[in-house]
Amino acid sequence: MARQSFVVVLGLIPFFLLCGVATADETHNPYDIMDKNFVASGGLDKLKGVTSLYFEGTFTLSTLSGSFKNWMVLPDKNRVELDLTVFKQTTGDNGTVAWEMDGNGKVMISKDENVLIRREITARLNRYEHTDRSSEVFSLEYIGRDKMYDVDCHMVRTTNSLNSDTLITYYNSKSYLIERTTQITPDGITHTRPTDYRDIDGLLYPFRLEITELPTEQFYTIQFDSGAVNLSYDASLFDPPTEDADDFRFANGDRSENIPFSYIEDHIALPVLINGRERVWLLDTGADMSVIDSAYASEIGLKQEGNMTGSGVANAVEFSFVKLPPYSVGGVTMEGQTVVSAGFVAPFCHKLFGEDMVGILGYDFLSRFVTKIDYAKRLISFYRPDRFTYTGSGQVVDAPLKGNSFAMPMTVDGIYSGSWNFDCGAGGSSFHYPFAEANNLLEKKGYERKGFGAGGSTQSKNALFEKVNIGGYEVNNIVLRMPLEPGRGAFSGGELIGNLGNDILQNFVVWIDYERQQIILEPGNDFGKIFPSDRSGLQIALTKGNEYEVIYVIPGTQAEASGFKEADIVLAINDIEISYFASLSVMRNLFKLDGEVSYRIRIKRGENNILLELKLKNLL
Repeated sequence: MARQSFVVVLGLIPFFLLCGVATADETHNPYDIMDKNFVASGGLDKLKGVTSLYFEGTFTLSTLSGSFKNWMVLPDKNRVELDLTVFKQTTGDNGTVAWEMDGNGKVMISKDENVLIRREITARLNRYEHTDRSSEVFSLEYIGRDKMYDVDCHMVRTTNSLNSDTLITYYNSKSYLIERTTQITPDGITHTRPTDYRDIDGLLYPFRLEITELPTEQFYTIQFDSGAVNLSYDASLFDPPTEDADDFRFANGDRSENIPFSYIEDHIALPVLINGRERVWLLDTGADMSVIDSAYASEIGLKQEGNMTGSGVANAVEFSFVKLPPYSVGGVTMEGQTVVSAGFVAPFCHKLFGEDMVGILGYDFLSRFVTKIDYAKRLISFYRPDRFTYTGSGQVVDAPLKGNSFAMPMTVDGIYSGSWNFDCGAGGSSFHYPFAEANNLLEKKGYERKGFGAGGSTQSKNALFEKVNIGGYEVNNIVLRMPLEPGRGAFSGGELIGNLGNDILQNFVVWIDYERQQIILEPGNDFGKIFPSDRSGLQIALTKGNEYEVIYVIPGTQAEASGFKEADIVLAINDIEISYFASLSVMRNLFKLDGEVSYRIRIKRGENNILLELKLKNLL
């Protein structure tokens, strides 16, 4: 699940967009519109004379409200502090590096190429390079008129040669005040409505911003209480903090090695001790914050505050915040942390894994360590980053963090190359919808299935690809998924090609290094192994009443030919009552057997018991 990062909304708004105008002259030339903006708001020379800004005010998101402070030194330095009490965040840029400190005190330097490009674009805008009508970087285009909030507006589109981001600015056709800006990126759209224009030293600034982010449909407001220009700041204000989070302790020394983990339906599970109770949590590099099931949080007496929306796999996800007490995982004790509380965790794990799991260990836990995962041996180790040196023979891969997740380079079939979200919390690997659609992958031969994750279910197609090349290694015959519709979740983004999951990672011993933003791969004992997969065409899950329910019958498979239907309840397999199977995984493994295998399966459909014959056959 993706964490929201709101403070950058302030720090990365180009300064010139904060200015309003007040002239009624008609024009359809985008540069004339911009020039009128500058003249009416005090003149370009006066605008260029602004070297620094300061704003403070109130940030409101649903039931959460708190304060923010924003310092800027033009063109490229900024610092924003956001305090929502239960959630705090600080970001900064000293002109050399961009950084973020989250609510748990973890500092991360941005190395993501997309962030670095946007920093450069913002700095160029703040130097007014877009005013040059022969600019090789910026291009302005008048694209027509439209109603915005019942106001007739001129629409100007700004593009650049550094990335595909597009900015559309809506100018009131009478007053030429900016009524809205729409920022379009490969990962989504942000609508910003500036209002409450006020004068500061002869320049107009909107003191209220109403912001909507799509596809999550997150809405929040920024109300400026005060502002000032041309103040002097100590340069160190914009530097990243010198002290990082030190909120963990090892039981012995500077590491905890070879801790056994459970590998359940291609997911890593670890016992977590909290408030004297040990329960199973999933491990997930794709989770931008750690997550506790909301029902379990209430059970152990944790207060849940605020409501927000984040990106799940399938759709947007509603969540709150809680303060965890100290907890222990595999020889590591963590101090109290602020994490996400969401209602999907326990029901999701019960339904799809048949297991009692109550949390997800994400960035807030994993970012503290260098983590080694030996998939074949089912062992995990944690190391203190400042005392860790890799001495193996594996391949070290630079994988800069995008948000709080790694962007890992990988190539499929020697053609489809780019960065993938490194996600040990995903059982399978998937192309993102925009990439799959743009490359006609949705037309590739395969079979449809239902995918499940935070936010619900998605319809996807599974197709066989010849090979993937990752970290200098080649893994053959990989089945990759492709969503059949855009959705509102993490797979709707366009900056990454897709999501890299455990079906590929289980070939390796993986080292995950947040401090250096690197992934290290070594061939594991299972490298190149043909891992068994479902041959039945049935997707079966556990109901709340612990019945084994058919939730999807894959079209064109043996399951469909045998007469299975959704909502069928499996009662027995080869005359063995389903209650004798130790777990959902044990039953599913029967459908992964190779060779000539067939089963007599007794199901309940409504009030009737029906005996069906199912013969296993490869789906691809």
